[in-house]
Amino acid sequence: MVTGESPEIMEKKNFEFTKTVCERYDIHFEHGGWAIFTIDENGGLFNCHSDFGDYNYSWPNHGRKSFKEYIIKDLARDSSYFLSKVASRNYFNYEDNLTNWKLKIIELRKEGECTKEQARDAWGFITDIDDSLSSDYLQSKIFESEEINALCDEPWNCFEIVLDYSPYATIFANKVMPMFAEILKKEIESVNQELDTSLIEKSGNGFTPLNLQRFNYAQVKDLLKNGQKIIARLGRAGTICVNWISPKEYTLLVQRNQYGEIVTLGIKETVWAKYNLKDFYEGDNIFLAEDYYVEVLDWRMEMDKQ
Repeated sequence: MVTGESPEIMEKKNFEFTKTVCERYDIHFEHGGWAIFTIDENGGLFNCHSDFGDYNYSWPNHGRKSFKEYIIKDLARDSSYFLSKVASRNYFNYEDNLTNWKLKIIELRKEGECTKEQARDAWGFITDIDDSLSSDYLQSKIFESEEINALCDEPWNCFEIVLDYSPYATIFANKVMPMFAEILKKEIESVNQELDTSLIEKSGNGFTPLNLQRFNYAQVKDLLKNGQKIIARLGRAGTICVNWISPKEYTLLVQRNQYGEIVTLGIKETVWAKYNLKDFYEGDNIFLAEDYYVEVLDWRMEMDKQ
């Protein structure tokens, strides 16, 4: 048994897990630099590996219609909130802290809290301090210095080192995230434009159109066969974008007229709603509702029994 592990955990043989498919976006900037984003629409998982640093967090209860919408409207716009979740304030900027300390000395001198000589000695101490040392060590040196204690009885209230997010993290939040949001925005606009209901002949409430955005419909329409397997993801269309669920295998329902033209294109699945094609395929359940869509990710050659 591994030392430190709980016996209950080690001996437990039954467990549960879920598997989802994430989306990856690779960005290469014009003047150098790169970023690889991975997001999971289902769980609100965010991960980015870049030469600006690595950042990750999850927002499963983001409150938006989709995680992409949340990235666009919230995370990319509110850099302070975003950084508070993916980065730490552990960067010591010597120049910024030095400026604050000098302003504090000037303030104390103006208020008569110290003499001219005390102010000069404290000024010399902070300007001569070795900024290559760690922030913790510098802080202790400042608090223990005679020059600073002569100037202020409680140096931890006047000369505390202020840590901030690293410059790389700040650039990532203020520059890279808006770029990524723009990519997602254009993708959503493109998807919404390509949800073409003209691929089907509507009858009654209509059948769900197959969004063949990753394929040229003119090239594949003659290959579509009834019972053909596809890997696809289903999504409900919202006012902003389509809220997708994880991809899985589905079966096509294809009906052609006497000229070989497709007149009905759907999937044989009992999902959300049912429709019984009494005039054609007794008992077949197809995906129904015009506000749901199917994005085909992969074609399978295996056919169902006709």
